[in-house]
Amino acid sequence: MSIADPNKATRELIEDYIIRAESGEFAVMLSGSWGVGKTHFIKNLLDKHEVYSDYVYLSLNGISSGREVYEQLMAQLNPFWHSDKSRKVRKVVAGLASAALRFDLTDDNGVSLQLNLSELDLSSSKVGTNGSRILVFDDLERAAMPVDVALGLINGFVEHSHAKVIVLSNEKELDERLCNYRSIKEKVVGITAPISPDFGSAVQNFIDAEKSCSLKGFYHDKLNIIEEVFQASGAENLRHIRFALMEFTRLVRAIDLQEDIEADSGLVTRLFRIHLIMQIEGKRGYLKSKDDFLFKYSSPSETDNEENKLQNITRRYNFHISSQNVIGLPNWSDFVISGLINKSKLRKAWDEATTAEKGSPWLKLWHWGSLSIEEFETTKELFLADIEKADFESIHEIPHYLGLLLFFWKEKTPLVDWPLKKVTSKLCCATKKYLSMYPEESHIAGFSSDSYGGYAYYQRGENDFSEAKVKLESVIQKTREKSLKAFSDEVKKSIEIGQDAYEKAMSKLYQEAAKTDVQDVFEHLDAAELAKVLVRKAQDSFDLSRVIRLFTNEHEYYEPGDQTEAFFHSFLNALKEELQSDRLKPFTSLKVKRAIEILEYKYPVRSAKQCQ
Repeated sequence: MSIADPNKATRELIEDYIIRAESGEFAVMLSGSWGVGKTHFIKNLLDKHEVYSDYVYLSLNGISSGREVYEQLMAQLNPFWHSDKSRKVRKVVAGLASAALRFDLTDDNGVSLQLNLSELDLSSSKVGTNGSRILVFDDLERAAMPVDVALGLINGFVEHSHAKVIVLSNEKELDERLCNYRSIKEKVVGITAPISPDFGSAVQNFIDAEKSCSLKGFYHDKLNIIEEVFQASGAENLRHIRFALMEFTRLVRAIDLQEDIEADSGLVTRLFRIHLIMQIEGKRGYLKSKDDFLFKYSSPSETDNEENKLQNITRRYNFHISSQNVIGLPNWSDFVISGLINKSKLRKAWDEATTAEKGSPWLKLWHWGSLSIEEFETTKELFLADIEKADFESIHEIPHYLGLLLFFWKEKTPLVDWPLKKVTSKLCCATKKYLSMYPEESHIAGFSSDSYGGYAYYQRGENDFSEAKVKLESVIQKTREKSLKAFSDEVKKSIEIGQDAYEKAMSKLYQEAAKTDVQDVFEHLDAAELAKVLVRKAQDSFDLSRVIRLFTNEHEYYEPGDQTEAFFHSFLNALKEELQSDRLKPFTSLKVKRAIEILEYKYPVRSAKQCQ
C-alpha cells in the first residue's frame, strides 16, 4: 500500500503561514471535495503541535448571521458563554457584540465591512504564531448566509483582529453557484491550497476506531483490497470507506461471522470486497433503487439504451458481480439501500455460499475470480470428469456446465479444445447417461428457473447456448415422454391394488418426482376411466375424499386454461356422470358427492367471459 503523504506541500504551506506570515495580511483556503478529509487534515496538523493548539474551530454549516458566528466564537473562547448561568446576560453581551463588531447583528443579510473587532481578544500566548490566534472556518459553501457576507466577516477577523485565518471549502461547488466567486475571494484569501484524500492516514484512523480485535486485524490485512477498491471507484470521499467498515462490522455481528473472520477464508475476503464495492456505489448514489441491483444479462452485440449498472460496476472494478456476490443481489439491495439486515436470510445465504465453496466443480468455476492458477487447473479437471461420468447432482446443473464451457471458450481460455459442436454432443451424451442412471428424474420437464443462475443465465441470450439448450431439452423430452406414460400407468394400477398402494404412488408423484412440473402426467390419464375406477373402489373402504385431496394436492394454484384445469374439469364431469348411475348405493353416492364438492371448490367452472 502506498504510504506517501499526498498533502505534504499543503502541510508545509500551513506551517509556514502560521509561523512566518505577518498577521492581518490574508487568509489561507484549503479546498477539496466533500469527504476528502479537509477537517481531519487541519485538526490533525494543529492538534499535534503545541504552538498551534489553542486554535478555534468554527463550522459555518447552517450559520445565517454574524451574530451566530460571534456567539460560537465566544462559546469557545469562554465556555461560560453557553452555560445555564449565562442565559441572563446573553442579551447584554449580544449588545456589546453589536457595538464591538459595528454591524447590525439583527440583519442577517447586511454587513458593513467597517469592522472593529478590537474588543474581541483573539491574541495568542503561544510563541511562534506572532501573537495571533488561529481561526479555522469550515464548510464555507454550506453557510446559510451569502458567500460574500461570510467572506466579508472572515476578512474582518484577518484585518481588524489580526488573526491567522484558515478557511475550508469545496470551491468546485462555490464556482458552480457564484459566477463572481473568484473575484470576491481574492480580496480575502491570499493562498489557496488543495487537499487530496490522504488514504493511508484516514483508513488507519478508521481501523483504529474498531473495537473488535479480530476485525481490526482483518481490516489491517485487507488494506490492499480497501485501497484497490477505493482507487477503482474514482471517488474522493473517504467517509465512504469509514461507513463501509462500520457496516461490515454490523454485518459480521448480525450473522455471526466472527469465526470466519478469524479463519480469514477466501469466501469472507470475497464478501468483504463486494461489500466495499456495493457500499461505495450506494453512498455515491449510483446504486439507489432495487432495479439497480438487477443484473441485466445481454450479449455485447445487443443494443440497449438502458443503463446496466451492475455490468458497469463489473467493468469498473474488474470483479464479476453476478457470480461472486456471495449472499445474493436481493440481500445486497436491502442492505445497501435500506440498511436492513434480515439475519435468518443472510445467514442462510452465507451457509449456502459456504457449501457451494466446498461443493461441485462447476460452482467453484463459477467463482473463478477467487481461484489461483493451480486451483483453476485442478477444478477444471474435476469439471470435465463430471461431464464424462455424467456425475451431476441434478438435471438442472447441466445448463451451468454448458454455460461455463461457452464462457471460457469465448474468453479464449477454453476448458477443452473441443469445437462448439462437440461441446453440445458431449453434453447430450452425458444427459442421456445421467437419465439412464437416475430414471426417477426422467419425467422432469426440461430446465426450470433453478437451471439459470451463474453462467447458464449469463449465456442464455447467446445463440450458441440457445441452440445447444434446445438439443439438450430434446434429449430430456424424449426420455420424459416414456417416463410419464409409465408413471401414469403406475397410478392407475395402484388404485386397483388398494388405497395404500395408491397413496404410495401419489407420494412418489408429489415428493420424489414432482421437482418441477407434474402437470403433464395428466395428459396420459383418461379422466373417464380414472373416475370409473375410483367410484368402483369407493364401494369398498377406499376413502374417496382423501384420494381426491391427494390427487389435487399440488394443484390448488393453476393457470386458467392449462392442462391441469382441463383434466380436472373432465374428471369432475365424469364423476357427475357416475353419480347419476343407478347402480351406486346411497353411501357410495355420498362419497362421490363429497369428492365432487372438493373438486368444484378447487376447480370452479368459469364463465366464457372469464376464459377469455
